[in-house]
Amino acid sequence: MNIIPEHPGVELKHLLQEKNMNISQFARTIGVSASRISEILSGKRRVTLDSAFKFSETFNNSPEHWIRKQEDYDIFMKRYSE
Repeated sequence: MNIIPEHPGVELKHLLQEKNMNISQFARTIGVSASRISEILSGKRRVTLDSAFKFSETFNNSPEHWIRKQEDYDIFMKRYSE
């Protein structure tokens, strides 16, 4: 049995809820569009290196954390979607 890794957007959603931030507030804080954040939250967009650095500054974790989550998700999806 394989456990499906969650898209990084799931964790991002939880962190935003903990900080009581909405999409627009967070997007302004890190200097990106709200649509970019919305797409990440819905799993329609990957977390890029740029986003990983911006997220890590806001949530006091590492860019590697976000990139690893994205890579784990991407590898699983590639492996099991074919």
